[in-house]
Amino acid sequence: LHQKPREPEEDALFGAGLKASNVWYGHTATTCWMQSELPPGKAVEFEAAGLAPTYEGSGWCFVEAAISAAVKAGSRRLDLERRTAKALRCAYGPEPDLPEWRLDGVCTASRLPPPTPKEVARLLKDEKKFTGKGDVPIVTELYRAFFETVAATTTRLDFHQLEWGAAEAASLATVLPQFGVLAELDLSENKLGAEGAKDVAEALRVNASLTS
Repeated sequence: LHQKPREPEEDALFGAGLKASNVWYGHTATTCWMQSELPPGKAVEFEAAGLAPTYEGSGWCFVEAAISAAVKAGSRRLDLERRTAKALRCAYGPEPDLPEWRLDGVCTASRLPPPTPKEVARLLKDEKKFTGKGDVPIVTELYRAFFETVAATTTRLDFHQLEWGAAEAASLATVLPQFGVLAELDLSENKLGAEGAKDVAEALRVNASLTS
């Protein structure tokens, strides 16, 4: 995506690319790499300039990460900050079959349940930072359009082995009823506990599509 200053033709490409970014970040078949690590000294510099000193605190980064976490398998959502010297020397891809020797093995990023558009709008307005406040409605609308599309079409959610507990289960319970055609839900190998299981069960009372 061309950044400012832009020529008129670059402006047109920027608009088209921005609309397509939801597909690049959110599609189940794309692999999304996150660069969450700032160069040394940049956090202090950014904070002094009124910018987000962390990846999580940036409005754009937050929404891009949220989109990439919604329906994508964990092995397709990777954080370069988790890289190791061993994995960098070795491989990215299916061989060798030892996670510690592979970038996609060591860089698989943690994730939270997909937030609702209402919650994202609140966070962007009150807690996240942008270089310009004019970005807030643009990013809010990007997430809303993405969420409504995947909630209306997604038939399988795979959230296994994410070390989720009761808090994540409660968050997931608030959003599950919006996935109206969901047929499969995998929450195996988590630590939801009795309270977490109860919250998810309550959320699924109104689900008429789930079969597995």
